[in-house]
Amino acid sequence: MFILKQSVPKVCQIRQYASVPAKRKETPYEVLALPPSASRADIKRRYYEMAKTLHPDRPTGNLERFQLVNRAYEILSNPSKRDLYERSGLGWEVPINMTTTPRPQAYHWGVDHETYRGGDWSSHGKPRFMKNETFISIVAGVSVALGILQFCTIMGGHGTLQHAADRHHVRTSKDLERARTEAQLFGNQRAVERMMNHRMKYWRDTAENTAHSKDD
Repeated sequence: MFILKQSVPKVCQIRQYASVPAKRKETPYEVLALPPSASRADIKRRYYEMAKTLHPDRPTGNLERFQLVNRAYEILSNPSKRDLYERSGLGWEVPINMTTTPRPQAYHWGVDHETYRGGDWSSHGKPRFMKNETFISIVAGVSVALGILQFCTIMGGHGTLQHAADRHHVRTSKDLERARTEAQLFGNQRAVERMMNHRMKYWRDTAENTAHSKDD
């Protein structure tokens, strides 16, 4: 009888634990407080709003919730992952307590960097384009300035005015054509830099040749 009395409470206790309902896991839409019909723009906007509020460095920060929001955004911002989740529920394997296993500091830095880098408050990842009119004006202005410098160097040596003007015209035309081509490949800003470097190299070579001619 003594053994029977001891075993009854254990059975009851096990049944009591088994009857406790498990906590339901939130869906990615519930984490971001959005309907399943939310557009990609809505998802991105809500993610940045919540990330700024929940970031661990903020007074209102919550690391566990911040990680969950990042995970939800990772699923819903990717069309293929979102489609897979909506069709099969796969891809949203997130433990209830995401802070059970601490992550290395490098992980948090990476998440923080991507959050701030992609947010509306950051200019990273947003290419800045120069207007075509501004680009052409800069290229022309630099060409003229460097041409004048080259012209003065040549006139200080043994060249003639007409010869220097012709060379400057040909060189400027080539610079403009090269700048347009490189702008399509590297962007306007990079094209201006490459054109200036190329023209300065050409001017230095011309100056050295002029100096050698004087010595001869």
